[in-house]
Amino acid sequence: MERFECRTPEVGKVGKILVKPGDHVKAGDVLVTLEVEKENHDYKSEIDGVVKEIGCEEGKYTKRNQLLATVEPEETGAFELKTPEVGKVGKILVKE
Repeated sequence: MERFECRTPEVGKVGKILVKPGDHVKAGDVLVTLEVEKENHDYKSEIDGVVKEIGCEEGKYTKRNQLLATVEPEETGAFELKTPEVGKVGKILVKE
């Protein structure tokens, strides 16, 4: 899964930033609220993951397509096994 970049399609004033880098979020969690024409709009994460970057400041106005926050998917626990020499694979023994 790719990272999610939360961007605003409109100009507005940042109300609240509800997350900070390092926070774990679920899909649907509100990241930032934006005031547009006196209405508050919630911008939510589309994926489960970790907030990596905040691209706005509370009280400041945004530009169209401005980055509000970046969320990267959490590691799934999968790992890659590498051999010491390229192209050579030995035996892998697992003891229970």
